Amino acid sequence: MFVDVAVLAWLRLGMIEQQYTNQFSGSITLTAGIFWEKRLTAAHKRFVNACANLAKVRKLQRPKTRNQLSIAQINQYLGQTKICKHTLGEVLES
Repeated sequence: MFVDVAVLAWLRLGMIEQQYTNQFSGSITLTAGIFWEKRLTAAHKRFVNACANLAKVRKLQRPKTRNQLSIAQINQYLGQTKICKHTLGEVLES
């Protein structure tokens, strides 16, 4: 459903951009210029919102991943690389 909304918003935006370009190819009044600018801005805003909503839904549908590292594994890594002379447990306790 969200994909359909995004596609339709994209199509509407394309149509309005085409109409906007046709209107501005000749001379145009200030009132008509303001009308077309507002119409184009509104169509662009609808398209951006549709894409943002689609991205949110897709992010929520992704499977959750859990970090499987334990403190012992982190301490082992720190000991091997000589990054820190303290263990993670000592740092968390102080």
